[in-house]
Parts: sequence; C-alpha cells; structure tokens
Amino acid sequence: MKAALEEALTQDFTRDYTKVLRKVDRALAEVKIGEFRLAMRLDEVHHGKAVVLGQGNYLPVTATGSARLDYAPMLQPRPR
Repeated sequence: MKAALEEALTQDFTRDYTKVLRKVDRALAEVKIGEFRLAMRLDEVHHGKAVVLGQGNYLPVTATGSARLDYAPMLQPRPR
C-alpha cells in the first residue's frame, strides 16, 4: 500500500503547488492581530520529497521572505 501511494505521488503537482503558494501569499499579505498589522511576503520556497506516513503525507518545506509589523491602534470616536 505504501509503495502504491509513493508511486502515485510522483505525478507532477506543479500547477496545484503554484495555486497553493498564491493562496499563501494572499493570506499572508496582511493579517490583523488586535491593534497590530502583520504583513509577510515569501521570496523563496523550496520543498523536499513527499513522504507517505501512517497519519498522512509529509512534505518538508523551507521558506524565506520578509515581514513587517505595524502598530495601528483603533481610534476612539470623540464624544460630542
């Protein structure tokens, strides 16, 4: 069974992988955390070979990029 799964994972996932990376880029573009804004950008992503495990598949990934954290307090409306 494991050999059959490993063989199936040898197909080309380039298009699917590219879609996933685009979604990750959009998700990390700006994240609000309380009164902070965190913006991240991936510059490089490298992955190893997928490994079939009993609990699922494992794909080692190494990513580099940059991030920016801004303090952006919410302004309180002035009383009238």
